[in-house]
Amino acid sequence: MSAAPDRSQASSHRSAKHEATPVNTSPPLPNVEYLEHKAFWEATRNRRIEVQKCTQCASLRFPPRPSCTRCGSMEHAWVEVATKGTLFSWTVTHVAMHPAFASAVPYAVAVVQLSGGEGMRMLGRVV
Repeated sequence: MSAAPDRSQASSHRSAKHEATPVNTSPPLPNVEYLEHKAFWEATRNRRIEVQKCTQCASLRFPPRPSCTRCGSMEHAWVEVATKGTLFSWTVTHVAMHPAFASAVPYAVAVVQLSGGEGMRMLGRVV
């Protein structure tokens, strides 16, 4: 006959595994030092919107990315675009997708088509 297994260690291991982990209630923030996005965030600090413009085919791109989606060029310049636009779509969020926003629900989120931005759209919270 074999001895019964020692279940005291297994149950303590099991309960430790299910302990609640602390919830991060800080809002998720963008990495403003990320090279591809840095110029965009620097412009927003000055209440401007800048996007990448391909130096080969002149198409605008947002969000920032390493290469042009139209021609594939890796070359670009940063250009200022309008800070005004037309409401394209909107929704009201009733369920927080992150614990940091739980106290803010319900809140509105909109997609705005920028004026003079070749149909470029940006998403943001309505305040």
